[in-house]
Amino acid sequence: MKRYYIPLPWVILIPYRLMRRIWELIRSDWTPLSKRDRSVLRWLSYPDHPIRPQDRQVKNFRQLEHAIKASQPVTFSYLNSSREESHRQIVPKRLFRRKEVVYCQAFDTLHEEYRVFRLDKMSDVKIGVDKTTGFHSH
Repeated sequence: MKRYYIPLPWVILIPYRLMRRIWELIRSDWTPLSKRDRSVLRWLSYPDHPIRPQDRQVKNFRQLEHAIKASQPVTFSYLNSSREESHRQIVPKRLFRRKEVVYCQAFDTLHEEYRVFRLDKMSDVKIGVDKTTGFHSH
C-alpha cells in the first residue's frame, strides 16, 4: 500500500509555547499607537473616490496635476486644522478625493515624510526649483 505525504501548515508544526514566545517578542517591539495615529491609519484605509470633472475646477488642482506629471517640487502656504498657517515644500505624488474634498498626497521636505494636504487649504502655490533660492514659480 502506498503512503501519501500530506503537507501540514507550518503553524501546526511549531509547538504552541514557541509560537507564543515568538508572538511576545514581536509585540514587545511595537510601540502603542496614539489615538491620532489610529485615526489617520483608519482614514487612509478608506477607498478613494474617482476624480470628477468638477473636481478639476478646485483651486490649485491643475497646478498640482502639472507638477505631478513633470515631477516638479511645489511650495505653498497651508492653513492647518488649527487655523495656523505654515510654509510647505513638497514633492506631490497623487491627487485623490474623499467625499467632497480633493487631497494631494506628497512628500513633505520639511518633515521628511509623506503627508496629505487638502487643496482648498493651500494658497500661493508655486511650482519648480531655482538653483540659487530653492523654490520659485513657473
